[in-house]
Amino acid sequence: MSTVNAAINLAGDGTVAYRSEHAGDVTVTRTGAGVYEIHGAAGMPANGWRTSVPRGDSGSPLIDVEITDGDPITVATKVDGSAADIPAGRVLSIRFEVPEPEPEGEGA
Repeated sequence: MSTVNAAINLAGDGTVAYRSEHAGDVTVTRTGAGVYEIHGAAGMPANGWRTSVPRGDSGSPLIDVEITDGDPITVATKVDGSAADIPAGRVLSIRFEVPEPEPEGEGA
């Protein structure tokens, strides 16, 4: 199966604030405080960036992120070792792979 990169910006309540062109069929479910499942992805990329963590005014990360690659991809966010949602007004950018779209047929 061929894959392409896609990305989303995820808010603390589990809503997707932005999705890239190829992330259209991906859904997210918030299953508990700081735990999000990404459905419809083909896994995390082997190369390049995976996440961009929200940062405070001083530039330090506001959350820690742990990702379990699988079906679904599970994203766990923590503050000081305890489960915590992505802070209000901030997003976590996540890059993953999705199945490559089928080419449109000729004359379509």
